[in-house]
Amino acid sequence: MNIRLRHLKHTPVTIRLLHRTIRFLLSLLAACIILFLVGNWQDFLDESQFVILNVQIFTGSLLFLVAAGAFLFELYQICILGRKKYTVLCSISFFVSLIGLCVLVVSIIILILSSGTGKM
Repeated sequence: MNIRLRHLKHTPVTIRLLHRTIRFLLSLLAACIILFLVGNWQDFLDESQFVILNVQIFTGSLLFLVAAGAFLFELYQICILGRKKYTVLCSISFFVSLIGLCVLVVSIIILILSSGTGKM
């Protein structure tokens, strides 16, 4: 049997589901960031850029929540149940949650700064 399949056979379903969700959200967030950067370069309309920023905020917050949940679940697996094989996945989840939080904060700051001062 393949080594990778044997490893997946013993990994809990929750961890596999969380990491697949993290991969999907991370790729969606990367696509949104690239689309936003290309939109700045190609002079997209302001409304289009606001939609892209709102999708980035939603995806960044969802990525942060899912990755933080995976981090806490893997930390539980390591500390309480004594399964040391999840340390790499735990560190990956921690760094991905930081990436999601940073993108969330930067997107909110860009959205606030680009909205302007309003009516004068």
